[in-house]
Amino acid sequence: MQRSLLASVLALFTVACQGTGQQINDHWNADSIAPRMARFFLGYDSSRDGDWRDFTWENKQSINLTLRRHFFHHNPDNPNHPDLPLRRRPKNSLLPDPVTFIHVEGILLGFAAMGAGGPFVPLPVGSLIGVFEEGGRDEFMEGISGVAGDTIGAVTATFVHKWIQPAVSGTVMGFHHLVD
Repeated sequence: MQRSLLASVLALFTVACQGTGQQINDHWNADSIAPRMARFFLGYDSSRDGDWRDFTWENKQSINLTLRRHFFHHNPDNPNHPDLPLRRRPKNSLLPDPVTFIHVEGILLGFAAMGAGGPFVPLPVGSLIGVFEEGGRDEFMEGISGVAGDTIGAVTATFVHKWIQPAVSGTVMGFHHLVD
């Protein structure tokens, strides 16, 4: 029951992040439900905030600034502290830099899941929603292929492979097939 509820809420969030947000204030329209839920639960309004991945990157930078101020006593607004160079948003992918993908949000949600009796699994909800947004999957795979190069391929196996036999006997993909 809890998994189906979580899956349906995440599905609504991903749909809300892909919407244009033009129907958000039309309360008599059913298309306004998903964008209003995203605005309420995630603080995201697509008409005001732009792309979801840019919105989450700005939120992560805000969290970084707060952590820097509290733990490292560094305030960029103070003229006596040196300025840090601005970083542009990296690819929303796990492999080039897992710290920016998982971030503090994923670690805290992982501890919350562990406190609820499950295992510790970092859950970066904001980054995962960005992967499911339009163009997010391509950006995620660009980050992975940027680290691994062209060595990563797709490996598939289905039950249909048992029924498919080559027309001639010989070696196909490293496996010996004998045809009567």
